[in-house]
Amino acid sequence: MQPQLPSKKKTVNVRRGLYLLRYDSAGDDNRPPQVRVGLKRGSERSISLISHPDAQEAVLNRPGSSLVVRAASDGELELEVRASVANGSTVASVDLEPLRYESLSASTEIDTSQLQIMGHVARRGDVEVPGGTWIAGPSSPSPIEGFALRWPNQPTGISLQYAVQVGGARPAMSKWVDPGVFVGTRGQGAPLLGANFLLAGPGTENLELSVEALFLGAPPIHRKGVRLNVAGPTGREPLVGLRLELLQRQTTDAPEASQAAVAAPGLKEPARRVRVFRAQADTPIRRGS
Repeated sequence: MQPQLPSKKKTVNVRRGLYLLRYDSAGDDNRPPQVRVGLKRGSERSISLISHPDAQEAVLNRPGSSLVVRAASDGELELEVRASVANGSTVASVDLEPLRYESLSASTEIDTSQLQIMGHVARRGDVEVPGGTWIAGPSSPSPIEGFALRWPNQPTGISLQYAVQVGGARPAMSKWVDPGVFVGTRGQGAPLLGANFLLAGPGTENLELSVEALFLGAPPIHRKGVRLNVAGPTGREPLVGLRLELLQRQTTDAPEASQAAVAAPGLKEPARRVRVFRAQADTPIRRGS
């Protein structure tokens, strides 16, 4: 039976961001240990590892090799330094280097006037209006059976999604969709009972949605923000008016979660650099700046 090769493991905390994980040096250059990269349980949904297309697994075989770590939210890596031969060295130095990213400029103006909404209104058919204009609504309420948003100049990197609760004999929640996709029904007597809207992506620190909704027998609802839900008091009232608008929001501080990874691979941010290393075979991997 082949003897088990010596190895040591270390867990590394990773904050939201994009990183280059690079094998810097080894204690034995002739027979360097492997650095195997895995994810701690619970981090599978938040962290992804991007290796070379020819690599079959996330393994750094020798100094100079690297892979990319993308963390959508905070999580943990598990690094295993495994000797390449029996009684071989487990001394390795690995750098986790943040790739530079910058928030979109607060002065960047996004044209919000092109947002449109097309709604299918009972007994009227399809009605298309610009953002900020009622479909049906207080002056002419009528059940809205479905709608589609249209944003011809939607900026790259900004996501606007929506979903609806369809009423009728078989109430059901639709899938989340992007602008251009119709949600709901037409001519089936199944009015909408609610709607959800989500604005996400880099640059949204300066944007917000404004939604006004009118449900039968209830006062109008007005919501502002980047994640909105509108429904009647009991959740069974049909939607008889909808007004949606995309607005510029004045802020001075951009939250970290809305910053964008912008084309600067390989550039380091020394203040946020994390170094993972083994100085001696019996010394645990440490973190430092």
